[in-house]
Amino acid sequence: GVRSSFPSPIRRMSMSAAGIHEMLKALADMRAPHTWFPLARQQRRKWVLHVGPTNSGKTYHALRSVAAGETGVYCGPLRLLAWEVHEKLNDGKLTNTPVPCDLITGQERVVIPHAKHRSSTIEMVDLSRVVDVAVIDEVQMISSPDRGWAWTRALL
Repeated sequence: GVRSSFPSPIRRMSMSAAGIHEMLKALADMRAPHTWFPLARQQRRKWVLHVGPTNSGKTYHALRSVAAGETGVYCGPLRLLAWEVHEKLNDGKLTNTPVPCDLITGQERVVIPHAKHRSSTIEMVDLSRVVDVAVIDEVQMISSPDRGWAWTRALL
């Protein structure tokens, strides 16, 4: 029956098959993404969009803003970019002063003691952390059928 199709924790729930169906349908409803993160949506946020040709300094200027913030996060599309930002902040290459910065990707987790900044791949960004400055690199990837969900989450 319907119940045998679900994992055992759902089967153990004292809910009818119709109730389970309605619950799963509600969880899968993607029509109102603006309702997903109510606490974040209540915050007063300032948006800055860096637009320009390749190698025009968009990411550089955005990263200087991250480094200048009391807390910050960089969200990038590639593990290598997240690693590069982590290295630049920790080495002081952006501001001539080291900025302790964690690295969180699907393959690596480097936690720097007392770091208030973090560099991560977009899928690994911790959405529960409140930060002063967040850089969402390559935001045009929001249109990607495969990975766009991660940029949508970060933006909202």
